[in-house]
Amino acid sequence: MQVILRQAFPLGRFHATPWGASAFDDPYGEWPPSPFRLVRAIVARFHQLARERGEAAEALEDLVRALVTCEVRYHLPPTASRGPAVRQYLPDIDIRWNPAGLKDQAKGAMKVSKRFLAQDNCIAVPPDGAIYWFLDGPNWTDARLALLDACLARITYFGRAEAITDIDRVVERPSGIDVNCELTDRRERGAVPVLCACRDMTAAMASDEAALHGSTVPPGAVWRFAVRPPKPAPRRAAITRRYERTQLIQFALGASVEPPMEAIATITGRFRGRVLREALTALNDGALTRWNDASPGLRARIAGLAGKDAAGLPLEGNAHASYLVWCDGRRLTRLFVYRARPFEPWEQDAMRRAAEAPLEWSQTESEGWTVRMVPLDSAVPPPSGFDGILSRTWSSVTPFVPARYSFDRRGRDKKGEMPQDQIVEELARRGWPPAEVAAIDDAGWVRVHAPKRRVGGATNNARRSFHVRLTFAKPVVGPLLLGHSSFFGLGLFKPCD
Repeated sequence: MQVILRQAFPLGRFHATPWGASAFDDPYGEWPPSPFRLVRAIVARFHQLARERGEAAEALEDLVRALVTCEVRYHLPPTASRGPAVRQYLPDIDIRWNPAGLKDQAKGAMKVSKRFLAQDNCIAVPPDGAIYWFLDGPNWTDARLALLDACLARITYFGRAEAITDIDRVVERPSGIDVNCELTDRRERGAVPVLCACRDMTAAMASDEAALHGSTVPPGAVWRFAVRPPKPAPRRAAITRRYERTQLIQFALGASVEPPMEAIATITGRFRGRVLREALTALNDGALTRWNDASPGLRARIAGLAGKDAAGLPLEGNAHASYLVWCDGRRLTRLFVYRARPFEPWEQDAMRRAAEAPLEWSQTESEGWTVRMVPLDSAVPPPSGFDGILSRTWSSVTPFVPARYSFDRRGRDKKGEMPQDQIVEELARRGWPPAEVAAIDDAGWVRVHAPKRRVGGATNNARRSFHVRLTFAKPVVGPLLLGHSSFFGLGLFKPCD
């Protein structure tokens, strides 16, 4: 005959420590609940029942015999997980009796107070989840089932006193509730020990505190093993988001180790790679994530994010996204993506998904330094230079790197290739009005963006950079990006009128 018990925890927490274990040694707590604990709880509630209506001791022995001869199986809530542990100091009062056996302190009794640190571990059980016990045994009768129901109705906690519980017997197995945890005699990989009652256990063994105290295996108990059910695979929550027509997507940057200015192109380049992978995943349901494996049609769809067409050639007219960084002094505070054409909703989703995980900016794997990105909404104003304000004077936000080398192999200046000359030439080529290079200062070495087809070849990713100040003959409107890797965060200018 099969008896099914349903046990719920209204507060969502099951507090219990495995037998013989310290709460500090076993931070997970007991899971699944042990059958030995269930038998002891039922025996304790029988004594309460006996005081209420005078039940005979023979009835308890019959009930215990029916319980310990059952094969126990479980249905555990798959979403149950380790809950947060609570550590607190509790009072421990030791009353030393006087010779007269009186607790009156005035007559010679001594009271010693101290405190000890306790750790309370728990299993977080979802409010809509419950444990189902499947007890299969041959010794059940109507009288024993009625006595079992009366004892279960009097169980108010299970394990520690904080583990408030409701436990009762159900007549039929609910739909969708199947056994997902069984007990075995041999320990398998990933199994945990569970204390079970032996078939010859008696009610006296369950309540003999002197024999139970300090025992590794209590009298009438035996260790068996259980493999906990696997947790369900996490699913991305469906988010209802309002999409706005925007040319600018912004993220705040934060890191335990602040990335230097030299890492700007590394951060933007790796973020762009993530954006492309997320875009491809969304457009073909995860069938592929690499641009090289994509069809010409898919490549054309993400060209506005990639900056290259289906053949891998750069887009003309700067019609693609620029991955940029804003700096406060030498501190990188914001990453943003700008494009003259507004971003589509699926493009915005790809950028937000790409920002969910920390981004590594260090060059070596041993360092493992990362930066986190937090999406900013439209209430955050755009960076200076992207707000449509006119200005005659513009200065560097991020270092400017000349597109071509300014010095030959002997360190001599190349005629017409100095940074000032390249700035004037690039402004004319991009259709900007003439400007005077009012100031130019050395900004040290920075890493520039290098396509993967060039990485590992005869190329040097470290280049000299400069802080530049430009003055136009008449006010102009931004954004203003110049130089090498200007679409990857370098050579960004801001108005300073």
